[in-house]
Amino acid sequence: SAQVVFGDDIASRIATVNSRVDYSIDGRTHETRILSQAQLDLPVGLQVTLTTPKGAALVGLSEGQAFCYRNREGAEETLLLERVLFQPEAASRLQKTRDAIALSVRVRPPLRVIGGKREEPQRGPEQGNDRHAGDPRPTSARW
Repeated sequence: SAQVVFGDDIASRIATVNSRVDYSIDGRTHETRILSQAQLDLPVGLQVTLTTPKGAALVGLSEGQAFCYRNREGAEETLLLERVLFQPEAASRLQKTRDAIALSVRVRPPLRVIGGKREEPQRGPEQGNDRHAGDPRPTSARW
């Protein structure tokens, strides 16, 4: 039976479309292929499509699982998924995690003075030792 899951929830050890997988047939033939939905423009022997018995058997298997099927000649074969070398969903999750980490550790550059110097506000004679220096009254008014 099949279980439908979101791409973000699928385990990285499960063969999905566009995964690169290592598998063996009847314990003798060891092959590495890309599991593709349709015939891609790749050199012969680098992919196995879902429309073939091998491709249909591989999709959804997890590492270590086996599947028995009949090949095109009618003979029964046992296909063992040895390892998922690349899975697009896992790669996407990894990239999202890396992006999130990069955003969280990004720090602002320290501020620097571009030009000029900080000047202290100038004090007028009325702000010097005047006993009314803190008084908000107008400076032109005198007693």
